[in-house]
Amino acid sequence: MDRAVERGRHSLEIFREVGDHYAETHVLGMLAQFELERGNAQASLMMSSEAVAKSRGLGTARGEAQSTARLAEALLQSGDGVRAEEACRRALELVLESGDQRGEAHVLRALGEALWCQDRPEEAESVLRSAVKAAQEVPDTFLEARAVMVLGGALMLRGDRAGAAGALMEATELFDTIGSRVWRDRADRLLVALADGAPVGSAELFALVRP
Repeated sequence: MDRAVERGRHSLEIFREVGDHYAETHVLGMLAQFELERGNAQASLMMSSEAVAKSRGLGTARGEAQSTARLAEALLQSGDGVRAEEACRRALELVLESGDQRGEAHVLRALGEALWCQDRPEEAESVLRSAVKAAQEVPDTFLEARAVMVLGGALMLRGDRAGAAGALMEATELFDTIGSRVWRDRADRLLVALADGAPVGSAELFALVRP
């Protein structure tokens, strides 16, 4: 990962020197994602904010949607559910405008997480069921698995233990199908929390599924 970040930063310098704003925006988004996966929420937030600003100037709905979705993810990681929700709703407008169904599934899942971390599990459940359906229609097993996992968390917050268990078991099976051990482990953490039976707030649960 460190080497990929180093190469990305080198590419960013080159694209800035030659004035290739499309490539610059793409690499900024890529670096924001890398930093998110490394747990560097503030670095990801800074890069994704810059990517959003630059993508708006390029006039492409899909590019702005992708940058705004990454911004939402960085805001989620930093614990700002309110601003993450705002970013998700803007990204959702853009993906619907561009007809990006995969992007729609991704943004709906992130919106569900934003609602979840604001202690709004009923709203999160509704949005996440839409996210699961959108991912199935693409189809994209990874997006589906993530949406189902987060749905399980929302159901836990609602007190629906049976529904949560079913969703989380489904998520583990989907992650196993695509060989995603890292995300399977995150679903397992939620299952352990569910089995413990102790009351768990949204912040504690949310921390179990973020990078």
